[in-house]
Amino acid sequence: MVFCKLGIIFAESNITGEGEVYTTILNRKFKDIPLIKADNREITENEIKIKAENLEIDGRTYIFYGRTEINIKIEKRGKYYFVKVWKEHGENPVNSSLVWAVVMKNNAVISDLREKFTVTITEDKHILKGEKCNYAVNWKAEEETQPFCVIYRKDDNRESRMYIKNY
Repeated sequence: MVFCKLGIIFAESNITGEGEVYTTILNRKFKDIPLIKADNREITENEIKIKAENLEIDGRTYIFYGRTEINIKIEKRGKYYFVKVWKEHGENPVNSSLVWAVVMKNNAVISDLREKFTVTITEDKHILKGEKCNYAVNWKAEEETQPFCVIYRKDDNRESRMYIKNY
């Protein structure tokens, strides 16, 4: 997970599990049914499985790095509506992955975001190239010997390294 001024980028890899496995993208309650759009098409069904590159709900945009099959469910409980969005990885997945972002700015242009923030997942690293910084998260880093995360600031060519320390 990387925070940027526009929102949060999630890079999930090596998703492995027993039984049905899924990633929850959204699980919120609303007083009224919110306007939901997938790739600019309004969703009116209470439960649907669709492929989309972006999803707009209540002023937030969720973007997927690639066309992604997601589930949307709206359920009324009492006086509230609960909206759940999730991505299924299937039964007993091995090394599944998902890259997505939550954008907090209403006026953000999705194509600009994909250009400004590119994400690459390799076997052991998540690499995010952004406008001002590049991030490399090494999930196989060993305690104190390899950096877990390297942040490179483009404006002053400064690099920060974070190491894992178990006490």
